Amino acid sequence: MKKALILVFVFILSFSSTVSCEEKDNTVLNGAVSYSLPSSWKVLDKKGADSFNAILLLIPCKDADNTPHRANATIVTEKNKENLTLEQYSNWKLERMNNEKTKLVGDKVDKSTWRSVLWRSEEKNTPYLVFDRFGVTTDTRVYMRIAFPLLKDGDQKWIKICATK
Repeated sequence: MKKALILVFVFILSFSSTVSCEEKDNTVLNGAVSYSLPSSWKVLDKKGADSFNAILLLIPCKDADNTPHRANATIVTEKNKENLTLEQYSNWKLERMNNEKTKLVGDKVDKSTWRSVLWRSEEKNTPYLVFDRFGVTTDTRVYMRIAFPLLKDGDQKWIKICATK
């Protein structure tokens, strides 16, 4: 069966605080998925097997440095053993995440293989901007989540950058 190649493009946002990333380029699931990470992102945890890979990342955000809040990203790649469609996969994931602390801001499907969802959420009484991205082929599924705290005393310029990308 022809291997699907899914490229995960991650937003590259500039922050003054820099932490080096352990790996810039990644290929997982025997070459079925490739993605690149900004060099400033730090790998916090990585798990993987032949049919599943997950990576947890810390995104430098100087406004959150002296708070309990963090900007972070998660990328999950897995074989599409159940042959789920984009709609089935993304709805299944989103149902588990939607609660009284989340508010849908935007939802867009691109060419029936990618879906992007923008949320406003809350963690420890602090609002977060959350971006979920789903990709599905007959062989492979990709889920990416990026979350940024919307701190009251923080520099709001990066919010505009994130919203316009």
